[in-house]
Amino acid sequence: VKWQRLLSSGTWDAPLDLILGTDGFLYLTGYTSQNVLATGNGFVIKADTAANVIWKRQYGVSGKEDFLEKIRLLPDGNIITAGSGWRNSPFVTHLDAMLIKINASNGDTIWQKFYNSDGVYENMEQDYFWALDVCDDGGFIMSGMTGKPAPTHQNAWVVKVDSNGHVDYTTDINDVANTQAVLVYPNPTNGLVNFKGLPKGLKNAKVYSLLGKEVLNQKIDNSINLNKLATGIYLVVVSDKNGTSLLSEKVQVISN
Repeated sequence: VKWQRLLSSGTWDAPLDLILGTDGFLYLTGYTSQNVLATGNGFVIKADTAANVIWKRQYGVSGKEDFLEKIRLLPDGNIITAGSGWRNSPFVTHLDAMLIKINASNGDTIWQKFYNSDGVYENMEQDYFWALDVCDDGGFIMSGMTGKPAPTHQNAWVVKVDSNGHVDYTTDINDVANTQAVLVYPNPTNGLVNFKGLPKGLKNAKVYSLLGKEVLNQKIDNSINLNKLATGIYLVVVSDKNGTSLLSEKVQVISN
């Protein structure tokens, strides 16, 4: 080990992506909150190659869950981040996918865009960007997941935008082998989560934190109770008795 540094944006941090830019600086992004029971925001930290912090900033709506999954340095010297967040509207009930272009010199937001697979923002969809790349034309391409109401609840999702974040095309892709969609509700939840459309019989459910730590492992029928978990976003994975995956879904737990 040549060196190690504690790079903190809040009290409880979950780093999700790190790059060494062509400008010679490190850029770290992820999710941060003041404690494990609190809601949090996405963060970006810029540091030199000895991990000395140049600046650190948080992005998102206060009191909501916002997180940044990927970060890239752009040819113009600024940075682009992709993730999911809440639009600042009283009518929004679910996460939308999000892009933020940031001034690399000081962390100021240049622009912020939200995306939904059908363009209807005040609905029951959960939309996520999990991957990001810069295109030759200066635009960006993202992939992730769109969570739709039944009967097509969870689809893979690809979005291409121009350099200003305006959509060139968007498509969501059904897993045609899965002829029976699974509805996961309520999401967000303050405890009980139901699964409609899973095969009959006992199944195994594992729940992971954003850091990848297994926090719950139990047999279930058609529901699971997450009321013992702290407020936050978790990945719920359900498999049959043979270990075949039936469902992988991000679920937001909110306080009672």
